[in-house]
Formats: sequence, structure tokens, C-alpha cells
Amino acid sequence: SENTPETVPITQQQSQTVSAPAEELSDPLNVKLLVSNDVLTNEIKRAQDSRRSALNDDDRQKLDLRIMLLKSSLLILENKVLNEQLSMESYLQVVRERLQKDKVLAVACMQQGRKREALEVMKRIRIMQEELDGVANCTDADS
Repeated sequence: SENTPETVPITQQQSQTVSAPAEELSDPLNVKLLVSNDVLTNEIKRAQDSRRSALNDDDRQKLDLRIMLLKSSLLILENKVLNEQLSMESYLQVVRERLQKDKVLAVACMQQGRKREALEVMKRIRIMQEELDGVANCTDADS
């Protein structure tokens, strides 16, 4: 999927198939696809809540691993910002790009009949949009 375009416009026509990168489509909930501080924080909380209600050891172990990966990703992101390896503007650009890619991914999941995964990706989109809007509002207040 090397020649997959970065962004594919989403059309209102359901008949038109959109394509998301195969790697993303194979695992749309992969921690590697989570680039937003707010999404990572939300996912950690949700995984911890799910772990508390997990019925068996296998589910608990999978959730423990997911929580560990999420916390590691969040720490790496925080460290990049603290060490100025990632400027706020660069971070926001990464979030904007992921938001656009996730829109394509959500539609592609829906078209494959994977409604639960599509809904999870749409939740991510909403959180990223709120994060970007919050930053825009802070910036407007400063000027």
C-alpha cells in the first residue's frame, strides 16, 4: 500500500468505495494509530474501565498489554513535547493529518460492515476535533 494517497476525500455517496491503507484497515484500533494526547488519555481510561469488568484472565491480560502500550505512547508523546523535539504546531499538524486519515478509515470500516470499529474510530475523530477546537479557542483568546 505504498502508493496509497495520503488523504482521500470522503464523498457523500455511499456507493463510492474509499480506500484506507491496508495496515490501518487490518487493525483500525491499533495503538500506533493514536497520536493525540486526548485520545490516548481517553483510551487509557476506557481500557482501565474495561479491565475492571473483564470476565477472564485472557481478556485482562490483553487489556493490561493495551494499557501498557497506551501509557508508553502517551509518555513518549509527552517527552517529545517537553524536550522540544515536537513543537505544538507540529503536534497539531500530526493530529490534523490523523483526523483526516481516520475519517477515511471510519468510512472504509463501515463499507466493510465493521460498524463497531467504525464507531470507535469516529469517537477518536470527535476527541481529536474537540482537542483542535480547544487549542484554536485558546489561540483566539490570546490574540
